[in-house]
Amino acid sequence: MKKYWVSLSILVLVAAVFGANHMKPATRMPANLENRLVPQGQEITELPGTSSPIYLPTTREDNIVLVDSSLNGYGMLAGETNPLSWDPVNNRFLMGYRQWAGTTASGVIGAALSEDGGQSFFTYSNLNAGVGAQQAGRYPSAIATPNYPLIIWNENGGGGGTYGGRAYYTYDEGEYGGEIFTPPTDLSSSPTTNDIWQGSPCVSYAADGNMYVNTVFADWTDPRDKYLFRSNTEGAWDGLPLTWQPPVVMLDQAREFLGDASSNYTSNGALDINDDGVGYFVVTGYWNDTLAIANHTLFIKQTIDYGATWSAWQHVPDQTMNNYFRALFPDSVYDETDDTWAVLSDNWTPFVNYDLDVMVDADGGCHLFAGVLPSSTGGVYPGWDITNGLYHFYSPQNDLFNWDISPVASLQSAWLLPDPGWQGVFPTTARDIEIPNMIYATYYTCPDTSSDLAYFDIMGVYSTDNGMTWSTPINISDTDDPNVDETDPHLARLASNGIAYIMYQMPDYDFPSVNPPATSEDYKNRIYFRTYSFMTDLEDENSAIPSGYALAQNYPNPFNPSTTLAYDIPVTGQMRLVLYDVLGREVSTLVNGNVTAGHHEVRFDASHLASGMYFYKMDAGSYSAVRKMMLMK
Repeated sequence: MKKYWVSLSILVLVAAVFGANHMKPATRMPANLENRLVPQGQEITELPGTSSPIYLPTTREDNIVLVDSSLNGYGMLAGETNPLSWDPVNNRFLMGYRQWAGTTASGVIGAALSEDGGQSFFTYSNLNAGVGAQQAGRYPSAIATPNYPLIIWNENGGGGGTYGGRAYYTYDEGEYGGEIFTPPTDLSSSPTTNDIWQGSPCVSYAADGNMYVNTVFADWTDPRDKYLFRSNTEGAWDGLPLTWQPPVVMLDQAREFLGDASSNYTSNGALDINDDGVGYFVVTGYWNDTLAIANHTLFIKQTIDYGATWSAWQHVPDQTMNNYFRALFPDSVYDETDDTWAVLSDNWTPFVNYDLDVMVDADGGCHLFAGVLPSSTGGVYPGWDITNGLYHFYSPQNDLFNWDISPVASLQSAWLLPDPGWQGVFPTTARDIEIPNMIYATYYTCPDTSSDLAYFDIMGVYSTDNGMTWSTPINISDTDDPNVDETDPHLARLASNGIAYIMYQMPDYDFPSVNPPATSEDYKNRIYFRTYSFMTDLEDENSAIPSGYALAQNYPNPFNPSTTLAYDIPVTGQMRLVLYDVLGREVSTLVNGNVTAGHHEVRFDASHLASGMYFYKMDAGSYSAVRKMMLMK
C-alpha cells in the first residue's frame, strides 16, 4: 500500500494563506502538556437566536445520523475516553456525551441508544441530575454491556484537590429501553480524597461469563498520579449495583516520572484489556531518571488477569526510537517563506506526543498509536517535516522490548495550525472481529491546504497485516464546504467485516458558547454517528491495475527484524525480487516466477541476518530497480 505524505510545497502555500496563524516549520514550541481540556474563556449563558443549517451529507452507502447537540465540544476532546460502544451480539450502539440542555449548563450528561444497527437513536437526558449545585459532567464514556447500558464520567466539583474531580457511573437497571437509570453513584468509597478526571474505561468478558470493568483516571492535583478503578461480576451482570474495589495507584508521578506543578510532561494515559484478560495501560512521559531513559517515550504496564495485577513499567527503548526516527526525520529543513535553512541540534531526539491510543489484539499483542515529532533542549518542532505524524508501535504479548514501528499518517498540516495544534489531534482505533489482522484508525486534520479557510475533515486508515503497513489516508467526511468542520472522531473499539463505527462532532460557528472562542470546541457542537465501509476502499485499491512498474521503499526502514517490500506490475509476467548484501552476494530470493498484474507486497523476516545495509533488486520485463534497506538489531 502506498503511503501518502503532504508535500512541502503545499505547506508553503499554507503559509501564504494563513499568514500569522500558521507556524513556520522551524518554530519550536514548549514540550510540556497543555491544559486545553477545559475552556480558557468565560462560558456564555445567552446565545444568538439563529442556528446555522444542519449539515447531513449523503455519501456512498454509509449511514450518518444527527444524534444530539452539546453546549460546547469539550466532552469529546479527550482521546482516551470511549464515548461510543458497540455490542456486536445484539447489534446495539451506546453513546455517552455532554448533552444540550439550554444555555445555563454545559455539563449535563446524556446518552443515546440505537437498537437497529445505528439507523436511529433514542436519547436519555439528565443522567447526572442531583449531583452538586450545578451539573458539571466531564469526559463521559459508554459501555454497551449485553444487558445494561453503562455510562462513566467525572464531575467538576465535589471531589478533592484543586479542581474537585469526582468519578461517577450510572446504568439503566431496567435494561435497554427501560429508562430507569440509577442515580449517579461514586466509583470510589472515598470520593473526596482525589481530584479524579478523564477516565479511560474498558470492559472484558471472560469465558466463564464474568464481566470486568477497568478504568484509569488521572488526578489533576499535584503530583498528578493515575488511579485504577476496577469492578467485576461473578457470572453475567445481574443488574445489581457494581462493586468497585479501592483505587490502585497505577502511576506514581513523583517517584517514577519527571515533572512538577508548573511543567507536566506525562500524558493522562489509555487502557485496553481483551477478553482473555491481557491488557495494557500506556502513557508518554519523561522517566524520573533521565540518565537511564532520556527520551520522552512510551511507557507500558501489562496485565494478564483482567487488571487484578500489573507488571512494572516497560518502555520503548531510546535506541529503538533514535535509530528509527533519526534515519527518518531530516536534520534540516528549508523554509521558502523566508529563504532560510533550519537545522536541528546534534543531540535532537524523537518526542512521543501526549495524544495516544492502545489496542490489544486477540493474541494479546500490544498496538500503540501516537504522534512523533523531533525535539531538542527547550522544545519540540510540530511543523518540522511531513514525517511528523501518527505512528504505530507493535510488540507481541510478553515482549514489550522489541517493537515494530510503522508510519500511519502525516499530521504536519494540522500541527502547523494553532487549532487543533500539535496536542489537539488524537488517534482512536478499532480492530475487526471478523477479518484477521485488520485494524483501523481515525483522526482529523486539514486535508485541503489550498483552500482559503482551514477546514477540517475526519480521516481514516486501515491495515490488513496487523499494523505493519497502512493504507493511503481516506477522507471519510470529505465535505466540500470550507465552512463545515468535522472534529474529534471516536471509533467504537470493535469493527466487523470492514465496517467501522464513528462518533464525531461538528461545531456550529453561529453559536459561540465561550467568550472569546479559541477552538472549535468553544462553540455549540452537533453530535453525529456514522458507519463507514473501509471494505469499499480496500476493494477499489486491490482492483486497480498499476500504469507502470514500480519498486517501493521497504516499510519500515530501518527495521528489526521484519519489513515489507511493495511493488507494482502493470502486466502479468515473469519477475524476480532478490536481496543482496553490501558485497553483492545474493542473500535471499523473495520472488521468482510468474506474477499477476497489480499491487503486491512481500513480508521479509531478517531474524537470521546480521545488522547492516542490504540491497533489494527487482527485474521484470525491461524494468530493473534497486533500493537499499537498513537492518538494525
